[in-house]
Amino acid sequence: MYGDETYPVTNPASGSTIANVSKAGRDETQSAIEGAQTAFRSWRRKTAKERSKIVRRWGELMLENQHDLATILTTEQGKPFTPPHSRGC
Repeated sequence: MYGDETYPVTNPASGSTIANVSKAGRDETQSAIEGAQTAFRSWRRKTAKERSKIVRRWGELMLENQHDLATILTTEQGKPFTPPHSRGC
């Protein structure tokens, strides 16, 4: 886990804090790079069929959570968000 120091992620439109995230320094960055390298070694040993199943599931999860993802992305960008069901779609 990273240090206790955090910084706020704010909605640029309102200035309100959306979340606080950990600050990462040199050590944390190096740890993340090493973790990515380890994960890639495992990933490249998978067959194309295994990878396709994982990527397909990832896509399914994004679709299942599209409302939450849209809310997060539009909020952190400071854009207004109107859910599709309230627009008559």
